[in-house]
Amino acid sequence: MLIRTSRAMRRVRILWATVLVAATITVLPVATFADHLPRPDKLVILELLLDGNFPELNELLTAYQEQFETGHAKDYDVGLAFASFANSDPRVTRRLNQWVEEFPQSFVPFLARGIHHANLGIHYRGTKYYNRTHRKALEKMREHFDRAVADTRQALSSNKKLTKAYDNLLDIALYQGPHRGKRGILEEALKHAPQSFLVRESYLVSLHPSWGGSLEEIRAFLDESKQSGFELGALEGYGDYARAEELARSGRRWEAIEYYDRALEYGEWSLYRYNRANNLYWGKIGDHGVSDSALAVELAPQWPSVLALRAMILTRLGQIEEARRFWAKAIELDTLSPYLLGRRAWWFRNQHQNEEAVADYDNALVYGAFDGELYRRRAILHFGHPERHHLAQADLRRVVELEPDNAEARWEYANSLNSLNPYAAGCDAIEAFESYLKFCAKTGRCSESGQKSARFFVDDRTGSFNKCLEKQ
Repeated sequence: MLIRTSRAMRRVRILWATVLVAATITVLPVATFADHLPRPDKLVILELLLDGNFPELNELLTAYQEQFETGHAKDYDVGLAFASFANSDPRVTRRLNQWVEEFPQSFVPFLARGIHHANLGIHYRGTKYYNRTHRKALEKMREHFDRAVADTRQALSSNKKLTKAYDNLLDIALYQGPHRGKRGILEEALKHAPQSFLVRESYLVSLHPSWGGSLEEIRAFLDESKQSGFELGALEGYGDYARAEELARSGRRWEAIEYYDRALEYGEWSLYRYNRANNLYWGKIGDHGVSDSALAVELAPQWPSVLALRAMILTRLGQIEEARRFWAKAIELDTLSPYLLGRRAWWFRNQHQNEEAVADYDNALVYGAFDGELYRRRAILHFGHPERHHLAQADLRRVVELEPDNAEARWEYANSLNSLNPYAAGCDAIEAFESYLKFCAKTGRCSESGQKSARFFVDDRTGSFNKCLEKQ
């Protein structure tokens, strides 16, 4: 969880002092001194929220919005400032509700809460394909998305130029299917804020082939943007970037590098650097992403995924303590992210810190409660302690409940019943293995080795089975 420290509070005072000094140089409206604002620090903004400094938050975030509206800066900074609330810490939820209640006329708390609920919906959605995501996870996703849309629309009713609001609506639409009104959101946004980088970036992401779009649609939109007079800058390389991603996913990692490089010819962008580094890391190519990940951190030091990748790369270099620091910062920025916690838990396991790994899985399951893989990995850790074998068994049973079509999960659960205590659990184990074999016969999804071991156990009933019957 986020911990308020004297260091963090000093950051709050330094940032706010910068704003106040700029404001008191002379008596000017917010828009005039907005260009003096420093780059937003998400943890500073979170401290203001958790301390209940709502008037300061209203003024600061309004200043960032004014900075964009008056042409002093692109909307990247206002987007980054509001992204502070994409944090899954439960204290953030409570404070946002309080902020909305105390300032119902301001667009700022509504947009902040809308971004927060969109992030929670994304966490429930998880990273699996839609048709492999549990029904209850999708229900929770929709519940939070509905709240997010209502709050975001409320904010837009006060200010039609809130590009981060349109960006939030596009993110939500992205997770609900390829035809969920994204073009309408784009047109509405550009009608009121034609120079938005943020909205175009988000719309381009929705056109990525992995989200149901195509390279042709990307090229058409880039041409359309150029014809409107918008200076694309690094965005112009998005088609090459999307092609690089396609190649990387198909295992053609060396070919992907060429297209990442083509994309970067249009300008530096953390998205390009991060994914180029990711490709090099997993492909074990060149320096394994060391240089690219360092540049990505420099460009986006508050993007949790960038920090997590840097941590993994540093681990490969043997810089464990530095990696630990990057993991801590990533999770501080999104405290209960199942994705981040699940990855750090496995990292802890590899460092032989099983207690810390179990704690991360426990926290990951707050919003990843319908993700069978998280339970499965926690079960592996529980197996390392005889006194926790019953917990491992419960976790594996939960995996089968969540993924009844998962043959491997069914075998692992049956085997856990046998391995934990073959005499006391013999009947349950036999029943589970028999259920597994029936599933195999019906679906044809099971491995030969799994079926062979299951048949061996079921057929060899002379020991544990008889003793189990005697106990009954």
